[in-house]
Amino acid sequence: MKKILLLMILFLNFSFAQITQTITYNVSGKSRNFVVHVPKDAKNAPLVFFVHGYGGNGSGFANDTKANDIADREKFIAVYPSAVGGSWDMYNDSDYPFLLSVIDTVDARYSIDRNRVYCSGFSQGGFISHGLGYKYPDIFAAVAPVSGHLPSFAKSTGSLSRPVPVFITFGTNDVSSVESFMDDINVWFKLNNCSKDSRHFDRHYPTTNSNSDVARITYECENNTQIMIDSIVTGGHEWAMDTQRKVNTTEEVWAFFKQFSLEGSQEVEQSAYKQNVIPGKIQMEDYDLGGSSVAYYDDDATNNGKYYRNDGVDIDSILTGGYTLGWLVEKEWVEYTIDFTVSGEIYFEANVASDNDGGAFHIEIDGTAVTEKITVPNTSGFDKYELVSGKMSNISKGSHALRVAIDGAYFNLDWIDFGEEPLSIPKKGKRVKLKKQVSYFDLLGRNK
Repeated sequence: MKKILLLMILFLNFSFAQITQTITYNVSGKSRNFVVHVPKDAKNAPLVFFVHGYGGNGSGFANDTKANDIADREKFIAVYPSAVGGSWDMYNDSDYPFLLSVIDTVDARYSIDRNRVYCSGFSQGGFISHGLGYKYPDIFAAVAPVSGHLPSFAKSTGSLSRPVPVFITFGTNDVSSVESFMDDINVWFKLNNCSKDSRHFDRHYPTTNSNSDVARITYECENNTQIMIDSIVTGGHEWAMDTQRKVNTTEEVWAFFKQFSLEGSQEVEQSAYKQNVIPGKIQMEDYDLGGSSVAYYDDDATNNGKYYRNDGVDIDSILTGGYTLGWLVEKEWVEYTIDFTVSGEIYFEANVASDNDGGAFHIEIDGTAVTEKITVPNTSGFDKYELVSGKMSNISKGSHALRVAIDGAYFNLDWIDFGEEPLSIPKKGKRVKLKKQVSYFDLLGRNK
């Protein structure tokens, strides 16, 4: 009995432990293999393919993309299939059945969410990503080819059972011409019935990095799908990981994928990261759980400060201790689930720092603005904090979503303290003179 109990405990520990292994089996008489990485406590997890280019293999591409780190954080299962002899059959059916069998194999072992299966790949793997999205739109929720083209069997005159969200990345100095990648985009544009009027263009992505060589274009398409394009100016045939002048491609791919499922745009539940009550102080780094476009919107998919939390919000450390939101730019926002124990007018002060005059923000409750635009002063440095104040009106008791919306760049936002009474903030450099009051006592301690 003790032996059986021990085996059960070992099985349970194994079931919820992090796993990275190579699985080998026969497909159509050939020995095939793939590397699978299963995060700890992954349950009903999404499945993401990362498909290598010519001459590569699954384990090598796992090292190139560093996707296991993101899988651990975001709780998706990553698979890295290997081609026979390092070369994929991009145009015929010899490799596609193998890739579909990977889904069934992983599902049988780890129970995946089959509404959230995705594929990204580089070079020949990019061809495969295009091909899987075109051939199996009811299996792959979204695809993200990098420096790869649509296989010749994909035609713009065809039709798909559902529009497929597509994220295409290429360099302007790639081995193929920019025009050839635009041809691929035009095919998907027609297949997905996209709107030309929905075009959104960022010359430098992320917009917080004026040195970025990445230009991003996004189109909205049928059934709430998208086509997104990252064109890396002077970029070559590469899976970019340099965030100084480019982007972390793996982060951007997952940020795109997690918006979509076979059931449509992926709805993620928003919940509190910490219990926040007003009156009280809200630390800005404690925004809600739920991810991009649910609990926050950030200009890019990475935490530029690399502190405290591992999602897209930029968090920096403070010299005196603690953390702050940083790299804040216009149109970004963060939300907090708040329990309001008072109603009516609520006053606040915010701890901010900036080295320019452009910073500003306002506050919304349940989607309605409840403050004017709050101007952030130039404090002569991102490590020199000052207080700004404001007032929220017509607040009711109960649980509400409080959004801090950014109206101008760049500044740090450390915390906001809310109270029922106006908060007095001394003006910088102003001295307050106190009236001197003197009391006289005799030797027995009696007031005279």
